[in-house]
Amino acid sequence: MKSTSDKGTPSTPQIPVEPDTTTFDFDRWAVAVKRQMIAALKRKGIS
Repeated sequence: MKSTSDKGTPSTPQIPVEPDTTTFDFDRWAVAVKRQMIAALKRKGIS
């Protein structure tokens, strides 16, 4: 899961699609994604 794009990475609070594993906390990312999915489902009325 190495990103081939060699652009400068500004420190933004957004969730990376292909995270840099050297500075990446997978557990925190997974929890954030799970929360987003649950919130999206609740908005659609599915719990």
